[in-house]
Amino acid sequence: MSEMLEQAIIDAAALKEAAIKNAETLVLEKYSSEIKSAVENLLEQEDPMADLGGMDAAADTDITTPDQDAPVSSIIDQIPMASIAEDGMIELPLDKLMEELNIQLDEDEDLEEAVELEEAEELQEEVEELEEEQDLDEVAKVALDEEFLASIAEHLTVDIKPQKRGWAGISEGEIEIAEEELLAMEQDSKVREERAAIRKAVKALEGVNETLMRKNNTLKESLSSKDKEAQKLRRISILMKEELENLSLTNTKLVLQNKALTSDSLNERQKQRLAEAISNAETAEEAKVIFETLQNTVGSTSHKKQPESLSEAVQKSSSIIMSSRRENSERQKANPTLNRWKFLAGIQKD
Repeated sequence: MSEMLEQAIIDAAALKEAAIKNAETLVLEKYSSEIKSAVENLLEQEDPMADLGGMDAAADTDITTPDQDAPVSSIIDQIPMASIAEDGMIELPLDKLMEELNIQLDEDEDLEEAVELEEAEELQEEVEELEEEQDLDEVAKVALDEEFLASIAEHLTVDIKPQKRGWAGISEGEIEIAEEELLAMEQDSKVREERAAIRKAVKALEGVNETLMRKNNTLKESLSSKDKEAQKLRRISILMKEELENLSLTNTKLVLQNKALTSDSLNERQKQRLAEAISNAETAEEAKVIFETLQNTVGSTSHKKQPESLSEAVQKSSSIIMSSRRENSERQKANPTLNRWKFLAGIQKD
């Protein structure tokens, strides 16, 4: 507001000075030509006391050319009468002319001051109207759009750029100068547009980055939950594998024990020992090795059928004794000498 008022006052002062100069120029141009022509006419006139004929000729000339002498007579009427000195020189009252000129200038100045006063009053009214409008704008608090401000901004080109130096350390003053140069370069229209485009692109990239970050966090959470599920399934698979191995071992042991118990080449004691050895095995391969080893060992030591119990062993031993006695008796019957002596001894009658 104060800046606008000061500018209006400055404009009014400049207008006043221009009006004064213009009025002075117009007055000088107007009266200088008239005074010059009047003085020339007076100098051209001859002395009336010297020659009456010349005066008559001049009178005739005045009568014949009234149009030419009309402005001269009007000017002469306005100028005070001159006096002729003793030496024949014409004396003009310049003091009175200057007084009249000053009076005319004062009147012109008064007129100019009145005009300037009216113009100043008009300017004051305009300033008051502008103040009222500005007050209304401040009350309304209307914010100008950035695009509108950018459209009305003056196109500015700044050729100042901070220059790099080859030294490692710089002073604070140089840093401040570089910052001011950067700020000045920011006011360049082209640089400002480029920076605005860069900021806009950076803002768009930041939005895309935020979206990708959210997606990444979502995928990380999903991956973490899937990892937990995979670990749980891994533990379950390990437990199932152990259970399957145990079932396979148990099944192998049962199959081998069944083969051992149903084998015809083994007795009861061997079957029992083989079944116990198989049951103590820790793996299926170990159970198979024990079964095959014991079966081959028992088969290589006895090719005949062994007694399965004590009664079988007793029966087998008694049958062996009886068979040996039978063989002895048959051998004795086959010997005639032995049979004769038995007959003589009364042991054998026939």
